[in-house]
Amino acid sequence: MNKTTQHWRKRLIASDRPAYLTIPDLIAEDLRDGRLTTRDRLPTLRELAGDLHLNDTTVARAYAEARKRGLIDSRAGTGSFVRGRGPALPLRGGTAAEMTMNLPPEPNDAGLLARLHDSASEVMAQADLYAMFRYQDFGGTLANRDAGTSWLRRRLPHASAGRVLVCPGIHAVLLALISQLARPGELICVEALAYPGLKAITSQLGVQMHALALEGDGIDVGAGLRSAYVCAPNERQAQRLAGALRAMCVMASPVTNALVTRWVSDGTAEAMLQAIRAESMARQALALRHLARHHVQAQAEGFHLWLPLASSWSVVEFASYLRTQGVAVVASAAFATDANPPDAVRVCLGGPVSRDECEHALELIADTLDHPLHPHATVM
Repeated sequence: MNKTTQHWRKRLIASDRPAYLTIPDLIAEDLRDGRLTTRDRLPTLRELAGDLHLNDTTVARAYAEARKRGLIDSRAGTGSFVRGRGPALPLRGGTAAEMTMNLPPEPNDAGLLARLHDSASEVMAQADLYAMFRYQDFGGTLANRDAGTSWLRRRLPHASAGRVLVCPGIHAVLLALISQLARPGELICVEALAYPGLKAITSQLGVQMHALALEGDGIDVGAGLRSAYVCAPNERQAQRLAGALRAMCVMASPVTNALVTRWVSDGTAEAMLQAIRAESMARQALALRHLARHHVQAQAEGFHLWLPLASSWSVVEFASYLRTQGVAVVASAAFATDANPPDAVRVCLGGPVSRDECEHALELIADTLDHPLHPHATVM
């Protein structure tokens, strides 16, 4: 038993928190205080279990939690190592960074829903269904790419159809881009609070992440129909990216492409965008009414907000408790790409819940903060 594990053993004995949560806390504390440094090798599961008088399952769970928080890396055959630490980060709310289940609200607008139904019915009635059911060239038809180009030109005025691809969601695009830009073992720079799918992608590809402080409003993405547009720097790069995406996911759905193209072309997509913005603003106003005294951080049109914690709850325990109550809250560690996640949770305001249900959830969060229960008795 070395000095580090001796220290951990004493702290575990004195703590009333579960060991699988305390060990990641101790790793973070030792990293912050300099007792651990980047690339330090940690004991194996069996070694640490023996030193701390715990079973292997508890230690495995602790290491899994530490990986989720971005504190350590683990590789088969080489063991577990401490990750580097990035700078402390300001929180940022709203739609600026896509996050797990960061869904837009679903506007309760009968006229808009009727418009979606009617246009979808017209698309299917007029379509050559056999052609739509066949394999397609990757990137969409010219009509699909023209619609995507018109949509992107709001932000990218020089976009052209030859550079635009229609893809099956942003996750697929990120997978293809990273596979093209970095080889196994190489490093890519990412935001310190980022889309959690990046962790899965880089782990699968063997690519390392280096966290950078957030800037401005960050990346502009959104949830939708598993349909996304990507604009390459030039047509040659678009062809290379199309080849990578074709190998990974064959093609975007022609049926989805046809629907999205119709909605972009006839203005339905713009109408839905404005309705989502209005509903998001209404829900953010509710959030401020119930949680403003807790210094929430959000964008006025955002699908979520960040809630800093300054109570007896740990971030993980607070999120776990609220999720047992049906409230969609996620600990900041899920989004952190460094070893220094802020003490905060992300609260979803969108998805299939109504505005009344959203307000009920906000009331529950406020009540939990104002009248905290004993946290260890509430986590299921």
